[in-house]
Order: sequence, then C-alpha cells, then structure tokens
Amino acid sequence: CLFFKAEAQSQTNSIKPLKIGDTIPEELWNMPLQVVNHPERKQTITLNDYKGKLIILDFWATWCGACIAAMPKVQQLQHKFNSRLVTIPVAYEAKVKVQPFLSTNKTIAALNLMSVYADKSLSRSFPHSILPHIVWISSKGELIATSSSEYLTPINIEKVLAGYKPDYVLKKDVDTSRPLYLGDALPNDSLIKQYSIFIKGQMDGLPGGSSLRIKNNQVYGLALYNQPLLSIYQIIASKLLPKDFTDKRFIYAFDRSEPLFKADRDLKPADFYTYDYIMSTDQRGSFWLSMLNNLNQVSPYRCNIEKRRIKCLSLVRTSKQDKFRSLGGRKKMTMFRNGNELKNHPFSLLLVRLNQEDVSGEKIVIDETGYDGNVDLLIRAPFHDHDALRRELNRYDLDLIAVEREIEMFAFYADN
Repeated sequence: CLFFKAEAQSQTNSIKPLKIGDTIPEELWNMPLQVVNHPERKQTITLNDYKGKLIILDFWATWCGACIAAMPKVQQLQHKFNSRLVTIPVAYEAKVKVQPFLSTNKTIAALNLMSVYADKSLSRSFPHSILPHIVWISSKGELIATSSSEYLTPINIEKVLAGYKPDYVLKKDVDTSRPLYLGDALPNDSLIKQYSIFIKGQMDGLPGGSSLRIKNNQVYGLALYNQPLLSIYQIIASKLLPKDFTDKRFIYAFDRSEPLFKADRDLKPADFYTYDYIMSTDQRGSFWLSMLNNLNQVSPYRCNIEKRRIKCLSLVRTSKQDKFRSLGGRKKMTMFRNGNELKNHPFSLLLVRLNQEDVSGEKIVIDETGYDGNVDLLIRAPFHDHDALRRELNRYDLDLIAVEREIEMFAFYADN
C-alpha cells in the first residue's frame, strides 16, 4: 500500500500541462482516479476505461453555483450520446465533502452522479483557475478543446463526433492579478496614465466576481468580471453614498424597460460586462468618484450624485441613554433569516434590514441616531408590523419616524 502511494505521487509529479492538439500520454490514461457513487461501486477508474469515446471532463466544486446549475444539462447529454460519450465530473475537494453534497443538493441529488474527488493529476494536466472548466478529449485520444459549460450542447457534441470543428470559444483563464489584456512585458507599476477597459459580453476565461487592486493600503484599481451593468453601478454607488446605502437611492430619468433592468433569469451572455479601471498615479481625490467618471465615458448611461428632498423614515434616539450598547462577545445577525437578533454589530446592518421592501416599502430608511458603536438588539416582533416593530425599538429608546430630508441620490440618465 505504501509503495502504491509513492508510485502514484511520482506519476502525478511527472504529468505536464497539455496544450490543444496534444495526445493524452499513457501515464495519464492509466492514472487511478478516486471516485464516489460509481454505478458498479468501483473505488477508482482510469481514463483508459473510456478510451475510444469522446471524453468530457467537467471540473467542478461544491461552492461553484454555475457548475452545479449546468450538471443536469451535462447528464442529459450523457444519456443522449451514451454509447459514444462519457462525461466525468472532477472535483479537487475531499470525499467527505463531495459525496454527501452529491446526494443532498436539490439540483443534482436525483442525478446519482459519479464524480472524481481529491483530484490532482487531471488538474495538473488541464490547468485552470476558473470554474466551470470543460475539457474535450476526442475518441482518438487528443485534447481538442477547453471551454465553458455554455458550449456543451447537442449540436457541438454531434459535430465533434462527426469529425467537424464545433462552434465553441476556447477557454483561456485570465490572470486577474494584472490589468486585463495588458502585455506580460508591461508590469503593473509602469502605468503612469489612467487605464480602463470595458467589454460587453460574457468572458469565458474570467470568473463572475471582482478583484480589488490595493497598494500601500490604498485602493488604486478595481476589476469587475462578467457582471450585469446594474451590479457594477451598485458597487460604485455603495462606496460613494452613506453607510445606509440602499438601491432605493437610485433614481432614473427613463422608464424601467431599459436593458439595465433585466431580471437575473432573463440575462443572456451578451448582457454581462467586464470592467477594469486603474487610477493614474498622478490623480488625487476619491478613487470611487474617479471610477464613476470613467464609467460615464464608456457606459450607455450617465450617472450623477444629486441631492433631492424626499419623504423617508428615520431611525432616531428618544433619550441619551445607550440602552442598545453592545456588551461585546460573539457577533450574531439573524434578522435576514426569519430571526430577530443583532449582536455586537453596528446600526448599519439594522438599516439594511429596515430598507427591505417588506419593512419600509419604497421609502428610504436613514440613520439619524448619531451612534457609531456596536449594538445588541432583540426585536421580538415581525418586521412588517410597523406598530409592533416601533414598540420593540422603543424598549431601546429608539423609534422609526416619518421625516422629509434632503439626501444624496444616485441619478441615472440615458446617454443619448
């Protein structure tokens, strides 16, 4: 047993990254891969078990929502092309995490999926940093493509099986630590002038997320990958407006039929944007305002921060006693999960809850307590019952009152 482990480790270390067009080496064909949920209760498989078929390696993780959402579609392809195709989910995570997840996740539990777990050798052969990651190995044993799961379709499978080039875009993961699409010969700190790039359409080599660029404890750049345009504005607005920011501070000089307001379920790859902005070394002032000014130049919208007098709700103190002052200890927040407790957190988290539509409707709730410390609150009433909610706040010498205030709003204009 000890000899087998040493031999397997030696084999793994000898495996080199493969490029498109490479033939799969023999040591990889015969590398034992640990699996769970095998239909014949096998503990290991090899790629050689499926030689002669089109092999699809579907790299995934339990935390990857896009991977999990695509699995039913991948399984349908397996059933459709069963005699000529094999799809193999591959996870780097341990058995103790992968096996229970496959049997309990609502999206995939009924699929009875087999999966490789604790993978090292396949990830070394087909390196990637972004999931989902799909690897295509032809029936002749050649690496013919890497792609996102979007291109794993019946039409593309048919084309590959017939020997034709499918309609996919090869996936190449982008190094997000560098400014996007900047040549390797040009280091980050050589950027004297402002840098930005704004791309419409989903980028397969990038994650759906963001990367904050910080140097000497100062934010000098932010990259946002594969985001709806409204999400990009939400991030910037949350930094420019007060700590009790809410989307209710957005106002629009056009109707909501604009594409900016598509529901998440209606978004297509063309509706996503990638935006990377780096402030020049000679600029002064707020990074976030500089980023907004730059985005206004490239986006189909123009946004300004404007003061408007509006009716809103204000969280206020009714005495000078700090009945809500936190006693410290472990932080706790259950007000977003049908709970009622806020412990050792600032009022700003309560404001987030109060600004939700089931509590305050379309009105903005602002914090006028003037208290900056952490608080302990136990609200023993449903948040949607305003009278009961106010009675609970009154126990802490707090109240929620109707006021009219001039507050900062984030105004959208169509850039026509």
